[in-house]
Amino acid sequence: MAMRAGTKACWTSALLVLCELTLLPACAGADVAPKSKSVPIAAPADGADLPQQIPSAALAGEYDCGRWWPCPLGEFMWRSRVCALLVVKAGTIVYENYAPIQGSTRCKLEPGDPDNGRDAPYGLASITKSFTSTLLGLLIARNQSDPTHPWGDIDLAKPVGHYVPALTGAAARPSLEQALRMRSGFIWDDRDNLLYERTIKDSAHAGEPFADAASDLAQPSEGPPAFNYSGLDTTLAGLTLESLLQRHPDTAGWHLSDLLAAWIWQPLRMKYDARWKVDASGTPAPFCCLYMRARDLAKFGQFILENATAPSDNPTTPLASWMQRALRPQGGVTDVAATSCPGYQLDYGYQWWPFVDPRHGFLGLGIHGQMLHIFPREKIVIVQFSTMPAREELALECASYHAHSAIVDSLTR
Repeated sequence: MAMRAGTKACWTSALLVLCELTLLPACAGADVAPKSKSVPIAAPADGADLPQQIPSAALAGEYDCGRWWPCPLGEFMWRSRVCALLVVKAGTIVYENYAPIQGSTRCKLEPGDPDNGRDAPYGLASITKSFTSTLLGLLIARNQSDPTHPWGDIDLAKPVGHYVPALTGAAARPSLEQALRMRSGFIWDDRDNLLYERTIKDSAHAGEPFADAASDLAQPSEGPPAFNYSGLDTTLAGLTLESLLQRHPDTAGWHLSDLLAAWIWQPLRMKYDARWKVDASGTPAPFCCLYMRARDLAKFGQFILENATAPSDNPTTPLASWMQRALRPQGGVTDVAATSCPGYQLDYGYQWWPFVDPRHGFLGLGIHGQMLHIFPREKIVIVQFSTMPAREELALECASYHAHSAIVDSLTR
C-alpha cells in the first residue's frame, strides 16, 4: 500500500508479511516491540465516558462492499474485519460493538493487554499524527489569545530548524507548514521503518533521539517539494512543538505527553489512562504509538467535531481557527490510497485527511483500517479499529467509507 503499508511506523516489514500470509487478528495496530519504553497519561479522578443511548441504534440498510450487489450493513464488521466500532451522534454514543475477528475474540496489541473490547488500549498508528497537529494548534491558539504571546513568535513559514537547534542538515530546512502538509521534499519511504527502528523499537539500534535520527535520515529530493506521506515530516512538526514548549516557564521541561495530559486528557475528562511510546530523551513518537481506549478516542473526536464546526472567534472552542486551516485542501495528493476509491477521494491538511467531497467529512487514518471519521454536517463521529490484511486494505478501506456513509444516512433520515 503506497501510502500506509509501512507509514504506520509501529510496524516492521516482517510483521507486515506475516499479517498478509496469516491474517493474524493481532495485526490491528499491533506492535512487535513489547519492551519499548512508554510514558503513562493518567485519566483524571472525575473522568467519564460520553453518554450512551440505551438501547443502541440498529445498523439498518445496505452499503457498497465492492461486490456486484450491495451488502447488508449489519455484515460490515465481519466483512471488513472490524474489531471495534463506535458511533457518536450529537455527543452521545449511539452504537458500540466489539466483534470477534476471523473466529477469534481477540484484537490484541501487546502481551498483557486485555482482549478486544471496551477495556482494550488500542495502539493508534498514524491517527497519532492528528493528535500531534491538534496539540500544536492548541499551543498556537493559546499563544495568540494572550497579548504577551508567552510562547513567542510562531510562524509556520519559518524553517523547523529555526525552532529546533538540534536539527541539522536537510532536516532543518523545511518550513513548519511544509512538515504539517507532508511536503518537506525529502526522499522518503515509510515502508523502510527507519525512523521507528532507530528511535523507539526495542532493538540493538533503538534509543536514538528523534532529532539525531531525523538529521541523519533526511535527504532532499530534486525539484519542488511534492506531497509524500512521511512520518519524518510529522516528527519535525512534533519536535518543533516540544521546542516551543520550552519557551514558557509553565511548560518548560514538558514533552508532548505532558501537553496531551494537561490540555486534552484532563480538561476533556477522559475515562481511561493512555500511554505513548518515547525515544531515549523522553520525547513521544509524534507519528505513532499512542495507546488508548476506543471510547476516549471517540471523546477526542467529539472535541474535534465541535471545534471544526464552531466560529473561529468562539472563545469556548479555541481550536476552531486551527481546524479551519488544518482541513483546508492543498491539492496535488496523488497517493494511490487517496485516489483509489471512486467518490471518496482524499486530500491532506495539517495531519488530517479531508475528503474532496465535503459531504464525507474528514479522517484521522491509521494502518489496516484504523479510522477516526468525522462528519461535521451531521455531527457524527465514527471510531473504527480493524484487522484488514495489507493485500486487501485499499478495497476494505473503500468499503468502510461506503459503510460509514450508510451509517450516517440511517441515523439522519
